[in-house]
Amino acid sequence: MYKAGDYFVICDRCGFKRYASECKKEWNGSVVCADTCYEEKHPHSIPPKPLHEKQKVPIHRPEQADTFITTPITADDL
Repeated sequence: MYKAGDYFVICDRCGFKRYASECKKEWNGSVVCADTCYEEKHPHSIPPKPLHEKQKVPIHRPEQADTFITTPITADDL
């Protein structure tokens, strides 16, 4: 049946020709049939959002400057 302004697409999963209004785009970018081939993204593949961390470090100090050793070190020193 003709639909004004609609066009045909090929389903990436089953390969059938469908109208674009009858298709959906999945989370991975595939265009598939909305009624038969479409699958939601599984919740386990979405990483959980980190909770706000309320723990604080009791004693904090600024980072000190690096200290370099100027005397040569030999294998006997180790």
